[in-house]
Amino acid sequence: MSAATERSFPGVWEPLEAGAALVRSSDPAAIWYNPAGIVGPDRSSIAANAPGYQLIFYAGSSDNRPTQGQSFRGLPSFVGAVLGREVIPWRNVRIGFGLTNPISAQQSILASQETTPGQRSSYVVSSDLESFQGTGAVAWAPWPKLRFGLTVGLSYDTISSTAQSSAELTSATYSGSLNISNINANTQQFVSSFGAQWDTPLPWLNVGLVIRPPAVKLFGTSSLSFEGIFDSTQEQQEHIQTNGSFEFRQPLQINFGASAQLAQRFNLEADFFWHQASGTYTLLGAPASLRLVTAGSGGTAPVVVNNPFPDIRTGTRSILNVSVGGNYHLTQKWWLEGGMYFDQSPTGNTDPFFESTDFYGVRAGCSLREEKGLTGSFGVGYELGFSEKPPGASSPLGAAQLGQGDLDVHTFTLLLAVGYRF
Repeated sequence: MSAATERSFPGVWEPLEAGAALVRSSDPAAIWYNPAGIVGPDRSSIAANAPGYQLIFYAGSSDNRPTQGQSFRGLPSFVGAVLGREVIPWRNVRIGFGLTNPISAQQSILASQETTPGQRSSYVVSSDLESFQGTGAVAWAPWPKLRFGLTVGLSYDTISSTAQSSAELTSATYSGSLNISNINANTQQFVSSFGAQWDTPLPWLNVGLVIRPPAVKLFGTSSLSFEGIFDSTQEQQEHIQTNGSFEFRQPLQINFGASAQLAQRFNLEADFFWHQASGTYTLLGAPASLRLVTAGSGGTAPVVVNNPFPDIRTGTRSILNVSVGGNYHLTQKWWLEGGMYFDQSPTGNTDPFFESTDFYGVRAGCSLREEKGLTGSFGVGYELGFSEKPPGASSPLGAAQLGQGDLDVHTFTLLLAVGYRF
Protein backbone atom coordinates (compact mmCIF):
# COMPACT_ATOMS: atom_id res chain seq x y z
CA MET A 1 0.00 0.00 0.00
CA SER A 2 1.02 3.58 -0.59
CA ALA A 3 -0.56 5.98 1.87
CA ALA A 4 0.34 9.30 0.29
CA THR A 5 -2.40 11.44 -1.26
CA GLU A 6 -1.13 12.08 -4.81
CA ARG A 7 -3.02 9.26 -6.54
CA SER A 8 -6.66 10.13 -5.78
CA PHE A 9 -7.73 12.98 -8.03
CA PRO A 10 -11.16 14.55 -7.40
CA GLY A 11 -12.79 16.98 -9.79
CA VAL A 12 -14.10 17.14 -13.35
CA TRP A 13 -10.99 17.97 -15.42
CA GLU A 14 -8.30 17.67 -12.73
CA PRO A 15 -8.05 13.83 -12.85
CA LEU A 16 -7.13 13.97 -16.54
CA GLU A 17 -4.15 16.22 -15.73
CA ALA A 18 -2.88 13.94 -12.93
CA GLY A 19 -4.03 16.32 -10.21
CA ALA A 20 -1.70 19.15 -11.31
CA ALA A 21 -4.33 21.73 -10.39
CA LEU A 22 -2.99 23.54 -7.33
CA VAL A 23 -2.64 26.84 -9.23
CA ARG A 24 -5.51 26.70 -11.71
CA SER A 25 -8.34 24.84 -9.96
CA SER A 26 -11.34 27.12 -9.37
CA ASP A 27 -14.36 24.79 -9.32
CA PRO A 28 -15.58 22.80 -6.24
CA ALA A 29 -12.61 20.43 -6.46
CA ALA A 30 -10.42 23.38 -5.44
CA ILE A 31 -11.68 22.73 -1.90
CA TRP A 32 -9.22 19.80 -1.95
CA TYR A 33 -6.46 21.07 -4.26
CA ASN A 34 -6.28 24.70 -3.09
CA PRO A 35 -9.19 26.37 -1.27
CA ALA A 36 -8.07 29.79 -2.51
CA GLY A 37 -9.37 28.84 -5.96
CA ILE A 38 -13.07 28.81 -5.08
CA VAL A 39 -13.17 32.61 -4.88
CA GLY A 40 -12.56 32.92 -8.64
CA PRO A 41 -15.98 32.18 -10.24
CA ASP A 42 -18.94 34.45 -9.55
CA ARG A 43 -21.66 31.82 -9.77
CA SER A 44 -22.46 28.72 -7.72
CA SER A 45 -21.31 25.29 -8.91
CA ILE A 46 -21.61 21.63 -7.96
CA ALA A 47 -19.23 18.83 -8.98
CA ALA A 48 -19.21 15.08 -8.44
CA ASN A 49 -17.04 12.25 -9.64
CA ALA A 50 -19.20 9.72 -11.45
CA PRO A 51 -18.07 6.13 -10.83
CA GLY A 52 -14.87 5.52 -12.72
CA TYR A 53 -13.20 2.11 -12.53
CA GLN A 54 -9.78 0.55 -11.98
CA LEU A 55 -8.50 -2.86 -13.02
CA ILE A 56 -5.41 -3.78 -10.97
CA PHE A 57 -2.97 -6.67 -11.51
CA TYR A 58 -0.28 -7.74 -9.03
CA ALA A 59 2.60 -9.94 -10.17
CA GLY A 60 5.99 -10.84 -8.79
CA SER A 61 8.06 -13.39 -6.94
CA SER A 62 9.52 -13.60 -3.47
CA ASP A 63 11.97 -16.17 -2.14
CA ASN A 64 11.16 -18.24 -5.26
CA ARG A 65 7.44 -18.05 -4.44
CA PRO A 66 5.19 -16.83 -7.28
CA THR A 67 2.97 -13.95 -6.16
CA GLN A 68 -0.23 -12.91 -7.91
CA GLY A 69 -3.49 -11.06 -7.42
CA GLN A 70 -5.98 -8.78 -9.14
CA SER A 71 -8.97 -6.59 -8.32
CA PHE A 72 -11.65 -4.56 -10.08
CA ARG A 73 -13.00 -1.61 -8.14
CA GLY A 74 -14.69 1.76 -8.39
CA LEU A 75 -12.63 4.92 -8.12
CA PRO A 76 -12.76 7.09 -4.98
CA SER A 77 -15.59 9.61 -5.13
CA PHE A 78 -15.83 13.37 -4.59
CA VAL A 79 -18.79 15.68 -4.06
CA GLY A 80 -18.40 19.45 -3.63
CA ALA A 81 -20.33 22.70 -3.89
CA VAL A 82 -19.41 26.40 -3.95
CA LEU A 83 -21.91 29.14 -3.15
CA GLY A 84 -21.68 32.07 -5.59
CA ARG A 85 -22.87 35.68 -5.56
CA GLU A 86 -26.45 34.76 -6.44
CA VAL A 87 -26.63 32.89 -3.08
CA ILE A 88 -24.27 34.92 -0.88
CA PRO A 89 -23.96 38.52 -2.17
CA TRP A 90 -20.29 38.99 -1.32
CA ARG A 91 -18.03 40.26 -4.08
CA ASN A 92 -14.72 38.77 -2.95
CA VAL A 93 -15.67 35.99 -0.48
CA ARG A 94 -16.83 32.45 -1.28
CA ILE A 95 -17.93 29.49 0.85
CA GLY A 96 -17.73 25.84 -0.14
CA PHE A 97 -18.28 22.31 1.17
CA GLY A 98 -16.67 19.07 0.04
CA LEU A 99 -16.50 15.34 0.79
CA THR A 100 -13.27 13.77 -0.48
CA ASN A 101 -11.71 10.30 -0.45
CA PRO A 102 -8.01 11.31 -0.74
CA ILE A 103 -6.51 7.95 0.31
CA SER A 104 -7.90 4.72 -1.08
CA ALA A 105 -5.88 1.51 -1.40
CA GLN A 106 -7.09 -2.08 -1.72
CA GLN A 107 -4.78 -5.04 -2.07
CA SER A 108 -5.27 -8.81 -2.32
CA ILE A 109 -2.24 -11.02 -2.87
CA LEU A 110 -1.53 -14.74 -2.92
CA ALA A 111 2.05 -16.04 -2.53
CA SER A 112 2.58 -19.80 -2.69
CA GLN A 113 5.43 -22.25 -3.00
CA GLU A 114 5.81 -26.02 -3.37
CA THR A 115 9.48 -26.89 -3.66
CA THR A 116 9.24 -30.66 -3.24
CA PRO A 117 6.36 -33.13 -2.78
CA GLY A 118 5.06 -32.76 0.74
CA GLN A 119 6.72 -29.40 1.32
CA ARG A 120 4.60 -26.32 0.67
CA SER A 121 3.80 -22.84 2.01
CA SER A 122 1.23 -20.20 1.13
CA TYR A 123 0.28 -16.71 2.23
CA VAL A 124 -2.86 -14.80 1.26
CA VAL A 125 -3.77 -11.31 2.43
CA SER A 126 -6.56 -8.86 1.68
CA SER A 127 -6.20 -5.30 2.97
CA ASP A 128 -8.03 -1.99 2.66
CA LEU A 129 -6.88 1.51 3.65
CA GLU A 130 -9.32 4.42 3.31
CA SER A 131 -9.49 8.05 4.36
CA PHE A 132 -12.64 10.18 4.02
CA GLN A 133 -12.52 13.92 4.65
CA GLY A 134 -15.50 16.24 5.05
CA THR A 135 -14.45 19.90 4.99
CA GLY A 136 -15.83 23.39 4.86
CA ALA A 137 -13.93 26.11 2.99
CA VAL A 138 -13.86 29.88 2.89
CA ALA A 139 -11.86 31.96 0.40
CA TRP A 140 -11.09 35.68 0.18
CA ALA A 141 -9.57 37.77 -2.61
CA PRO A 142 -8.16 41.06 -1.24
CA TRP A 143 -7.07 41.87 -4.81
CA PRO A 144 -8.23 40.32 -8.10
CA LYS A 145 -4.86 38.62 -8.68
CA LEU A 146 -4.28 37.40 -5.09
CA ARG A 147 -6.51 34.83 -3.38
CA PHE A 148 -6.42 33.08 0.01
CA GLY A 149 -8.37 30.08 1.28
CA LEU A 150 -8.89 28.06 4.46
CA THR A 151 -10.47 24.65 5.12
CA VAL A 152 -11.37 22.89 8.36
CA GLY A 153 -12.97 19.49 8.75
CA LEU A 154 -12.85 15.91 9.98
CA SER A 155 -11.01 12.89 8.61
CA TYR A 156 -12.33 9.34 9.10
CA ASP A 157 -9.53 6.83 8.47
CA THR A 158 -9.97 3.06 8.42
CA ILE A 159 -7.74 0.00 8.03
CA SER A 160 -8.89 -3.59 7.62
CA SER A 161 -6.78 -6.64 6.91
CA THR A 162 -7.34 -10.39 6.81
CA ALA A 163 -4.35 -12.70 6.38
CA GLN A 164 -3.82 -16.44 6.41
CA SER A 165 -0.60 -18.41 6.13
CA SER A 166 -0.05 -22.15 6.13
CA ALA A 167 2.94 -24.47 5.81
CA GLU A 168 3.45 -28.23 5.66
CA LEU A 169 6.49 -30.48 5.75
CA THR A 170 5.74 -34.21 5.46
CA SER A 171 8.62 -36.31 6.68
CA ALA A 172 9.35 -38.91 9.30
CA THR A 173 8.12 -36.30 11.76
CA TYR A 174 5.13 -34.30 10.54
CA SER A 175 5.30 -30.53 10.84
CA GLY A 176 2.60 -28.01 9.90
CA SER A 177 1.24 -24.59 10.79
CA LEU A 178 -1.81 -22.43 10.18
CA ASN A 179 -2.09 -18.73 11.14
CA ILE A 180 -5.15 -16.51 10.72
CA SER A 181 -5.21 -12.82 11.64
CA ASN A 182 -7.88 -10.10 11.38
CA ILE A 183 -7.45 -6.38 11.94
CA ASN A 184 -10.13 -3.67 11.86
CA ALA A 185 -9.34 -0.14 13.01
CA ASN A 186 -10.61 3.41 12.61
CA THR A 187 -9.71 6.88 13.80
CA GLN A 188 -11.23 10.34 13.62
CA GLN A 189 -9.01 13.38 13.20
CA PHE A 190 -9.25 17.15 12.82
CA VAL A 191 -7.75 18.36 9.52
CA SER A 192 -7.15 21.79 8.04
CA SER A 193 -5.36 23.56 5.21
CA PHE A 194 -4.34 27.03 4.10
CA GLY A 195 -3.92 27.97 0.45
CA ALA A 196 -2.92 30.89 -1.75
CA GLN A 197 -2.96 31.62 -5.49
CA TRP A 198 -1.11 34.52 -7.10
CA ASP A 199 -1.38 35.71 -10.70
CA THR A 200 2.09 37.16 -11.06
CA PRO A 201 2.88 40.36 -13.05
CA LEU A 202 4.19 38.06 -15.79
CA PRO A 203 1.09 37.41 -17.92
CA TRP A 204 2.12 33.81 -18.61
CA LEU A 205 3.07 32.71 -15.06
CA ASN A 206 0.93 31.96 -11.97
CA VAL A 207 1.91 30.26 -8.68
CA GLY A 208 0.15 28.57 -5.77
CA LEU A 209 0.87 27.28 -2.29
CA VAL A 210 -0.98 24.95 0.11
CA ILE A 211 0.02 24.13 3.69
CA ARG A 212 -1.66 21.21 5.47
CA PRO A 213 -0.80 21.14 9.20
CA PRO A 214 -0.51 17.74 10.92
CA ALA A 215 -3.87 16.11 11.62
CA VAL A 216 -5.01 16.13 15.26
CA LYS A 217 -6.22 12.75 16.51
CA LEU A 218 -9.58 12.82 18.32
CA PHE A 219 -10.45 9.11 18.70
CA GLY A 220 -8.97 5.80 17.58
CA THR A 221 -9.87 2.15 18.22
CA SER A 222 -8.89 -1.23 16.81
CA SER A 223 -10.06 -4.83 16.93
CA LEU A 224 -7.39 -7.53 16.64
CA SER A 225 -7.67 -11.31 16.51
CA PHE A 226 -5.03 -13.95 15.89
CA GLU A 227 -5.14 -17.75 15.90
CA GLY A 228 -2.10 -19.91 15.31
CA ILE A 229 -1.73 -23.70 15.38
CA PHE A 230 1.67 -25.40 15.12
CA ASP A 231 2.13 -29.19 14.99
CA SER A 232 5.50 -30.89 15.40
CA THR A 233 6.40 -33.29 18.19
CA GLN A 234 3.67 -31.58 20.21
CA GLU A 235 0.84 -29.18 19.48
CA GLN A 236 1.10 -25.44 20.21
CA GLN A 237 -1.68 -22.88 19.90
CA GLU A 238 -1.57 -19.07 20.09
CA HIS A 239 -4.65 -16.94 20.68
CA ILE A 240 -5.44 -13.24 20.97
CA GLN A 241 -8.68 -11.32 20.61
CA THR A 242 -8.86 -7.79 21.91
CA ASN A 243 -9.86 -4.18 21.38
CA GLY A 244 -6.97 -1.77 21.27
CA SER A 245 -5.76 1.60 20.05
CA PHE A 246 -5.16 2.93 16.54
CA GLU A 247 -3.31 5.99 15.25
CA PHE A 248 -2.81 6.98 11.61
CA ARG A 249 -0.61 10.04 11.47
CA GLN A 250 -0.98 12.60 8.70
CA PRO A 251 2.09 14.83 9.16
CA LEU A 252 2.78 18.32 7.84
CA GLN A 253 2.44 18.66 4.07
CA ILE A 254 3.55 21.62 1.94
CA ASN A 255 2.52 21.81 -1.71
CA PHE A 256 3.86 24.29 -4.27
CA GLY A 257 2.98 24.72 -7.92
CA ALA A 258 3.47 26.93 -10.96
CA SER A 259 1.47 27.16 -14.16
CA ALA A 260 2.46 28.67 -17.48
CA GLN A 261 0.53 29.60 -20.62
CA LEU A 262 3.04 28.54 -23.25
CA ALA A 263 0.85 29.45 -26.21
CA GLN A 264 -2.55 30.97 -26.74
CA ARG A 265 -4.28 27.61 -26.32
CA PHE A 266 -1.74 25.54 -24.36
CA ASN A 267 -1.39 25.53 -20.56
CA LEU A 268 1.07 23.59 -18.40
CA GLU A 269 1.34 23.14 -14.61
CA ALA A 270 3.87 21.41 -12.35
CA ASP A 271 3.07 20.72 -8.67
CA PHE A 272 5.36 19.46 -5.92
CA PHE A 273 4.12 17.75 -2.73
CA TRP A 274 6.42 17.53 0.27
CA HIS A 275 5.45 15.27 3.20
CA GLN A 276 7.24 15.60 6.52
CA ALA A 277 8.48 12.45 8.27
CA SER A 278 6.14 11.35 11.04
CA GLY A 279 8.68 9.59 13.22
CA THR A 280 8.11 6.07 14.54
CA TYR A 281 4.84 5.59 16.42
CA THR A 282 2.42 2.87 17.54
CA LEU A 283 0.00 2.18 14.71
CA LEU A 284 -1.90 -0.58 16.56
CA GLY A 285 -1.72 -1.34 20.24
CA ALA A 286 -3.40 -4.12 22.23
CA PRO A 287 -3.83 -4.30 26.03
CA ALA A 288 -4.32 -8.09 25.99
CA SER A 289 -1.60 -10.70 26.02
CA LEU A 290 -0.74 -13.42 23.54
CA ARG A 291 -1.70 -16.80 25.02
CA LEU A 292 0.50 -19.78 24.13
CA VAL A 293 -0.95 -23.25 24.88
CA THR A 294 1.39 -26.26 24.64
CA ALA A 295 0.08 -29.82 24.89
CA GLY A 296 1.38 -31.64 27.94
CA SER A 297 3.39 -34.82 27.54
CA GLY A 298 2.05 -38.15 28.65
CA GLY A 299 -1.51 -36.90 29.00
CA THR A 300 -0.64 -34.18 31.51
CA ALA A 301 -2.43 -30.84 31.58
CA PRO A 302 -1.47 -28.33 28.84
CA VAL A 303 0.97 -25.56 29.69
CA VAL A 304 -0.37 -22.00 29.28
CA VAL A 305 1.98 -19.03 28.98
CA ASN A 306 0.82 -15.42 28.55
CA ASN A 307 3.17 -12.99 26.80
CA PRO A 308 2.60 -9.26 26.22
CA PHE A 309 1.33 -8.54 22.72
CA PRO A 310 3.94 -6.42 20.90
CA ASP A 311 2.73 -3.07 19.62
CA ILE A 312 2.70 -2.73 15.83
CA ARG A 313 4.86 0.29 15.12
CA THR A 314 5.30 2.19 11.88
CA GLY A 315 6.59 5.53 10.65
CA THR A 316 6.69 7.63 7.52
CA ARG A 317 9.72 9.18 5.87
CA SER A 318 10.10 12.59 4.29
CA ILE A 319 9.16 12.41 0.58
CA LEU A 320 8.68 14.72 -2.40
CA ASN A 321 6.11 13.77 -5.04
CA VAL A 322 5.35 15.55 -8.30
CA SER A 323 2.52 15.90 -10.82
CA VAL A 324 2.72 17.56 -14.23
CA GLY A 325 -0.36 18.27 -16.33
CA GLY A 326 -1.45 20.35 -19.29
CA ASN A 327 -4.28 21.03 -21.69
CA TYR A 328 -4.91 22.22 -25.23
CA HIS A 329 -7.98 24.33 -25.96
CA LEU A 330 -9.52 22.73 -29.06
CA THR A 331 -12.68 24.84 -29.29
CA GLN A 332 -14.63 27.13 -27.02
CA LYS A 333 -16.04 24.12 -25.14
CA TRP A 334 -13.72 21.15 -25.75
CA TRP A 335 -10.28 20.60 -24.22
CA LEU A 336 -7.64 17.90 -24.67
CA GLU A 337 -5.87 17.10 -21.40
CA GLY A 338 -3.14 14.87 -20.04
CA GLY A 339 -0.66 14.47 -17.22
CA MET A 340 1.85 12.28 -15.43
CA TYR A 341 2.82 11.80 -11.79
CA PHE A 342 5.26 10.15 -9.41
CA ASP A 343 3.96 9.00 -6.03
CA GLN A 344 6.53 7.60 -3.60
CA SER A 345 5.47 5.45 -0.69
CA PRO A 346 5.74 7.35 2.61
CA THR A 347 6.83 4.13 4.36
CA GLY A 348 10.18 2.42 3.88
CA ASN A 349 10.68 -1.11 2.52
CA THR A 350 11.32 -2.48 6.02
CA ASP A 351 7.95 -1.36 7.39
CA PRO A 352 6.30 -4.31 9.23
CA PHE A 353 2.74 -3.43 8.22
CA PHE A 354 2.51 -1.39 4.98
CA GLU A 355 3.82 -2.73 1.69
CA SER A 356 6.09 0.05 0.41
CA THR A 357 5.15 0.74 -3.23
CA ASP A 358 6.26 3.60 -5.51
CA PHE A 359 3.97 4.51 -8.41
CA TYR A 360 4.41 6.14 -11.82
CA GLY A 361 1.28 7.09 -13.74
CA VAL A 362 0.00 8.78 -16.91
CA ARG A 363 -3.49 10.01 -17.80
CA ALA A 364 -5.19 11.54 -20.84
CA GLY A 365 -8.65 12.45 -22.05
CA CYS A 366 -10.97 15.27 -23.04
CA SER A 367 -13.34 17.55 -21.15
CA LEU A 368 -16.37 19.70 -21.84
CA ARG A 369 -16.25 23.05 -20.04
CA GLU A 370 -19.13 25.50 -19.89
CA GLU A 371 -19.38 28.83 -18.12
CA LYS A 372 -22.91 27.81 -17.20
CA GLY A 373 -24.59 24.42 -17.30
CA LEU A 374 -23.26 20.87 -17.55
CA THR A 375 -19.55 20.08 -17.59
CA GLY A 376 -17.88 16.69 -17.79
CA SER A 377 -14.83 14.65 -18.74
CA PHE A 378 -13.80 11.26 -20.03
CA GLY A 379 -10.34 9.68 -20.01
CA VAL A 380 -8.06 6.73 -19.36
CA GLY A 381 -4.96 6.12 -17.27
CA TYR A 382 -2.16 3.64 -16.66
CA GLU A 383 -0.08 3.23 -13.52
CA LEU A 384 2.98 1.10 -12.71
CA GLY A 385 4.03 0.37 -9.14
CA PHE A 386 7.20 -1.23 -7.75
CA SER A 387 7.77 -2.84 -4.38
CA GLU A 388 10.79 -4.66 -3.00
CA LYS A 389 11.10 -6.39 0.38
CA PRO A 390 14.49 -6.97 2.05
CA PRO A 391 15.49 -10.31 3.61
CA GLY A 392 13.81 -11.24 6.88
CA ALA A 393 10.68 -9.11 6.47
CA SER A 394 7.68 -10.53 8.33
CA SER A 395 4.22 -9.53 9.43
CA PRO A 396 3.62 -8.25 12.97
CA LEU A 397 1.56 -11.34 13.81
CA GLY A 398 4.22 -13.81 12.77
CA ALA A 399 3.00 -14.93 9.34
CA ALA A 400 5.58 -14.60 6.58
CA GLN A 401 4.78 -11.75 4.21
CA LEU A 402 6.31 -11.36 0.78
CA GLY A 403 9.84 -11.74 2.09
CA GLN A 404 12.66 -10.73 -0.24
CA GLY A 405 11.61 -10.09 -3.81
CA ASP A 406 9.85 -7.75 -6.19
CA LEU A 407 6.18 -6.97 -6.66
CA ASP A 408 4.84 -5.12 -9.71
CA VAL A 409 1.42 -3.45 -9.74
CA HIS A 410 -0.28 -2.60 -13.07
CA THR A 411 -3.37 -0.39 -12.91
CA PHE A 412 -5.69 0.47 -15.83
CA THR A 413 -8.17 3.26 -15.14
CA LEU A 414 -11.37 4.52 -16.78
CA LEU A 415 -12.14 8.12 -15.76
CA LEU A 416 -15.60 9.71 -15.72
CA ALA A 417 -16.75 12.92 -14.03
CA VAL A 418 -19.63 15.41 -14.19
CA GLY A 419 -20.36 18.86 -12.81
CA TYR A 420 -22.88 21.69 -13.07
CA ARG A 421 -22.55 25.47 -12.89
CA PHE A 422 -25.58 27.59 -12.16
